Parts: sequence; structure tokens; C-alpha cells
Amino acid sequence: RQWISACLHSATISILVNGSPTKEIVPSRGLRQGDPLAPMLFNIVAEGLTGMMREAVNKNLYRSFLSGKQNEPINILQYADDTVFVGEASWDNILVLKSMLRGFEMVSGLRINYAKSQFGVVGFQANWAQQAAQFLNCRQLDTPFYYLGMPIAVKASSMVVWEPLLNKFQAK
Repeated sequence: RQWISACLHSATISILVNGSPTKEIVPSRGLRQGDPLAPMLFNIVAEGLTGMMREAVNKNLYRSFLSGKQNEPINILQYADDTVFVGEASWDNILVLKSMLRGFEMVSGLRINYAKSQFGVVGFQANWAQQAAQFLNCRQLDTPFYYLGMPIAVKASSMVVWEPLLNKFQAK
């Protein structure tokens, strides 16, 4: 955490005015939106969360979703500033996930915005999903939903599902 803080607080800013740099300014608050340092710092922090998930899976505390003919385990997806946890719909997984997120907040000093977070399940009772979302202090995710333009929680063989994505590709 101190290393990341040093990256943030040792930086200086200089603005070009009519092609000439101004005197250096020391920022008094963290990153600004669009700061080129942000993706690197997110990757460092996200690796900590990924490592926590890896340990939970290795110790058989969290059960991943098994995908495809090879039963490849999937448990966490991260892109930009989004994180998606994937696993079996069970209270054991929910308890581990809540503990992991709380531990991540304590270790990193960051706060998870649960108001922007959602929880959903595929092929499970809606009542259970609602209870789990309340326990995790987040909103319930409606299915089907889209992640990175891909439909999730739908019958993959249905052409109606893929039509919007195919239209996007054909338009380019």
C-alpha cells in the first residue's frame, strides 16, 4: 500500500500553455479521471483480489463454475475496472465471497461500492438470488445480461441472442 501511495503522492504535474510548460504542481488528491497511471495501479490492486480468489479455490473454500467439455474452472473475470465472480450458487460460496471482499477492503484500504455492485445467478431460484444479493448488500442482477457485449445466462444456440452482436460486427 505504501508503494502505491508513493506513486500517487510523488507525482508532479506541469501544464503546457502556448507550448511552454508551467511551474510544476504537486497534486493534493489521488488520481484524476483519465490519469495514465490508473490502469497500472488497478492491475496491481486487482492482482491482490485475484490472488485471494486463487487461494480460496486452492483450499477448496470456493467452488468455481465448470465450463465446456473439459470442465475448465472459471471463478473471476476482470476487465478495466470491472470484476465478475463466477462460481456455484451456494451459501458456502456466498460466505467466502463476502469474507474475501471484506478482507480485500481491509488489506487494500479501498472501499467496494456495493451500490454499484450486482449479484445474479443462472438457472436458480429467484428467491435465493434475492436473499444472497441482500446478504452481500448489493442489487440483484436481472438475467439475461450482457458482459463485454456477450449475452450471459441465455440459451447459447438461440439466434435471437446472437443477432445484436452479429449486427455490430457486420456494421463495422
